[in-house]
Amino acid sequence: VEIVTLVVTYLTSIISILSIPLMIFILRVISRGNCSSVANTAFFTFCKVALAADILSLLTTLLLIKIPSLGWFVHFYTANDAPKRIFYFLNWATRIMQGFSSTYICINRSTAVLFPFVHPHVSA
Repeated sequence: VEIVTLVVTYLTSIISILSIPLMIFILRVISRGNCSSVANTAFFTFCKVALAADILSLLTTLLLIKIPSLGWFVHFYTANDAPKRIFYFLNWATRIMQGFSSTYICINRSTAVLFPFVHPHVSA
């Protein structure tokens, strides 16, 4: 059971580490499109917020959960309560941001599909 847990922990860590540069690249591509009127819409702003929250969430999980779970720098994480408090705050904040941004993006896209002629006037 310990070997399976260790393998799963390493695999999820590797996937997270590989996902972060891709997400940063996507965020930069979306952010560079600021000169066009399409990239300045509320939809793309919320996409940027959602990506930033996802990146912060992944970094928080990697740095404050995965590393100590692998047995690395355990003394640093157990010496005081600061890493635990930082993790709880960032975990709570990023989950709230992810929830709100996902809900908004879902509502935005569903209204675009259900009411295609009214949507540009309502969402602007």
